[in-house]
Amino acid sequence: MLAANRDQIRLQVIDLHEQGVGIREISRQINVTRNTVRRWVRRHGNEENIIDLRRNNHRPQVITQEQSRLMQMQYIMDAFTPTRHFAEAFEVHPSTIRRHLHAMGVHHRRPAKKIALTDAHKAARLIFARRYLNFDWTTTAFIDEKTFQSSQTGRLHLWRIDRTRYTEDHVLANNASGRITVNMSGWISSAGIGELVDLPPRATAQEYVDLLDETRNVIVTLMTNSKKRNPITVDGQPIHYVDEYIYLGQLVSFSNRQDKEIERRVGNAWKSYWSMKELMKGNLPLSLKRKLVDMCILPVLTYGAQTWSLTESQKSKLKVCQRDIERSILGVKRTDRIRNTTLRSKTRIADVGERTARLKWDWAGHVCRMHPDRWASLAGMTTETPVALE
Repeated sequence: MLAANRDQIRLQVIDLHEQGVGIREISRQINVTRNTVRRWVRRHGNEENIIDLRRNNHRPQVITQEQSRLMQMQYIMDAFTPTRHFAEAFEVHPSTIRRHLHAMGVHHRRPAKKIALTDAHKAARLIFARRYLNFDWTTTAFIDEKTFQSSQTGRLHLWRIDRTRYTEDHVLANNASGRITVNMSGWISSAGIGELVDLPPRATAQEYVDLLDETRNVIVTLMTNSKKRNPITVDGQPIHYVDEYIYLGQLVSFSNRQDKEIERRVGNAWKSYWSMKELMKGNLPLSLKRKLVDMCILPVLTYGAQTWSLTESQKSKLKVCQRDIERSILGVKRTDRIRNTTLRSKTRIADVGERTARLKWDWAGHVCRMHPDRWASLAGMTTETPVALE
């Protein structure tokens, strides 16, 4: 309803009311609700102005057009300028600055991170790609190292227009503090992605050579239970015989596989625990530490448990590992002579024995629901015909 029509209807309501027409009849003639008629009649009786003299209902403009242009130019030159800078300069709230920036198409984003490549780097990569365009990469492994360092500036934010994420001024430069440094090495080949290896801070030349040998062995290896091992070469490269290797995160071996895999699980669980040392040994609430153990450490400890056939000794190793982790979280020692039930009542961490059993039952149900032609279902079927006992 336009303001002029609304004011005219209000005057008609007052005119009919002064003529003695009732509220219901006025509502029927002018086609407005009775509550609206009562409100305008009441305002007229209180000698209030029933005509809307305002041009609009918007709030007064706080920031001028000149100030808006100044902000736009500033964020084009420096997208990392905080909004509080203009809030203090214009004596307005920071939300007002953010609202005007959004209206101008300048939005809050996180800065992009990418490798700073020079023109020489780009040209060299193009030359390499063209030279080996038709090269057979099936026997090649790509190995690289990366050093992860904590940032000195923390998390930064910027204000930019859309589709300018990788503009040179919007990319965050690496500014490492060096307080936390982790060296990692990884490889990839046509056979798949290799495991990440945590390199020591000061690795020797021999350690690097051993790492390369392990990578090569993972790519071209052969495992057999036969005592006769004839030399095999493929394209002039010898195939190394191994007694065990890691496949899909689990140890594959013909001898004593289960014990070795349990030892690996225990070792990896402790690695996962000590990688969160600052959290586990800090002032974090025990409830959050319990969630970290349930979500980050127990899955490592029980990885692949669906296919395990554990002995009592192997179950004991898993439980001992969990009890030691609980003691480390609570800051107690074995010499303190605290019962395991007391530790469990304090931590309330899921029991590793119950977790492995549940994983096996879940996997068994999953296999039973599979199509009978699936490999997992065929491998789990028995050829014996069940006989009913009388």
